[in-house]
Amino acid sequence: MFFIGDVHGIFRSIPERDIEEGYFDIIERLGNQKSIQVGDFGFGFCKKILPIWDINHRFIRGNHDDPAACQVHLNHLGDYGVSEDGIFFVGGGYSIDVDWRKANAYMYPHPIWWEDEEIAEVEFDKIIELYETTKPKIIVSHDCPSEIRNTLIDGNKPFRNRTSDGLLSVMFKVHQPELWVFGHYHESFDSTIGRTHFKCLAELEVFEYSI
Repeated sequence: MFFIGDVHGIFRSIPERDIEEGYFDIIERLGNQKSIQVGDFGFGFCKKILPIWDINHRFIRGNHDDPAACQVHLNHLGDYGVSEDGIFFVGGGYSIDVDWRKANAYMYPHPIWWEDEEIAEVEFDKIIELYETTKPKIIVSHDCPSEIRNTLIDGNKPFRNRTSDGLLSVMFKVHQPELWVFGHYHESFDSTIGRTHFKCLAELEVFEYSI
């Protein structure tokens, strides 16, 4: 299984920015090998509606994706659940610059923030119950538990939020998977806490893991 970092609407290579591969370049190279993209795909920041692509390549939504547009796209795994390969997934996240996005929304021809960027708190008990029941080997999410987030931000303001602190952290306490893959922080980072190897993916980073 391959995991792909935040896309941010970079669908093809951009030589002038030294970006050798965009998302569709990557999945074309991977062929029929399966992949999951970790969110912030870029849905909603333009009027272009992306057609369905090879169903071997799926994605979850991040905080910079239109939740409604994602829900109706067949390559979207869903807000949470278990993939056919047994990988648990959780989408959504918190925008630390939410105040700026609200204040400056009028300057853009498209939305730059969605009120339902995070999964609704009323869903948390169902997600945690499913997670505790399945006890997955691998989980992929856009954000990460606060335990690893506070390491990533290196002492800066932790930006407490319901996804990282109220959901993912609780899930980590309930069950420590073998691997937890996520994006959101735009850097390549590895760390181990307890029994879990955490892998943070940089933008468009590709990570392979045997399942």
